[in-house]
Amino acid sequence: MDKESAKLEKVSHNSDSRTTRMETKPEFTNNKDKLDFKTDADGCFKGSYILNHQTQTGDKIVFYILVENIDSPVSFIVNGEESEYHIIHVLKLGEVTFDFELSNLPIGKHIIHLINEPCFEYVEQVQECNPSIKYIYTRIYFSLEVTNGKMPLEHKKYEIMHEQRESDFKNRISLKLFEDKKLSIVAEQIKDGSYYLAINNDKYYEIKGQLCLMSDYRLESTQKLIVREKTKVIVPVKFHRETLKKSIRFIFLMTPTKIEAEAGVPIRGVFMSERLLLQDEVLKKQSHNNY
Repeated sequence: MDKESAKLEKVSHNSDSRTTRMETKPEFTNNKDKLDFKTDADGCFKGSYILNHQTQTGDKIVFYILVENIDSPVSFIVNGEESEYHIIHVLKLGEVTFDFELSNLPIGKHIIHLINEPCFEYVEQVQECNPSIKYIYTRIYFSLEVTNGKMPLEHKKYEIMHEQRESDFKNRISLKLFEDKKLSIVAEQIKDGSYYLAINNDKYYEIKGQLCLMSDYRLESTQKLIVREKTKVIVPVKFHRETLKKSIRFIFLMTPTKIEAEAGVPIRGVFMSERLLLQDEVLKKQSHNNY
């Protein structure tokens, strides 16, 4: 064997594989092929969430639920415990299955987003990565018909933001937070004061949706937006740190306005900003590293 072949033999590639799926019983299914499900007579939906990881390290996953047109945090039950989010441990080579129950939603049709992302404190500790990176996340979404629950929602009309600029990114929709209105200083941590979130749409179609501010993994506030094709919308944001937890992230639950759903399946997208730590948490981290 020549020297070059010997070198090639030593080359290896490690790739992480993460898969997520949801299963539910037939009584909760209207049409599985069209992502169409329903609650039982008591207004409750029950399912199983399955995580399969073939990774280099274990994962500490945060699981939460967002519901379109719901402006408040959604509590749900996992393995008998009710909370607005749940932390799940997944071995590096293993599968975890847990049951969840979602109820007490308004009567009518809703789009449900089941989202998981690695717990940022755990990722930082294990991988020694920057806490502001855009972490890997997984989403499952579907339509849910609630037959018994709260009074139906009065859906708010979408409002087009007046501050619009020509798109300057290519072939993507992005969310990025800046410290100044000129978008020259990218935010790296959160202090008290005003910021500007840029939502860029370089697609050939208009998008509308619900902009969510997450404090850690809890829904803090929402705003409805329309972003026209090939434009960038600037959304002013004002932070008060005492009302937030350790970190924030923006999530845009998006649907194109001019693209028909295939085979009746609703088209939805989710776009996430980077997760940013509050300044107090950054200072704590720096202080800890100095000792």
